[in-house]
Amino acid sequence: TFPTRTEGSVKKHWYKDMHYAEFAEDESAALLAAIKEYEASKWKVIGAKVGKPAK
Repeated sequence: TFPTRTEGSVKKHWYKDMHYAEFAEDESAALLAAIKEYEASKWKVIGAKVGKPAK
């Protein structure tokens, strides 16, 4: 929790960074392969591998 912030202010802060988009079939396959190769906890590496690096 964030005692000095309202629920709305927290949502507003993080919502701008959320990008919802459909993955193409080949992107989805590459993502699944990268997850298997690097484990599901290595999201920076996985993102770079599939061409969607973190900001």
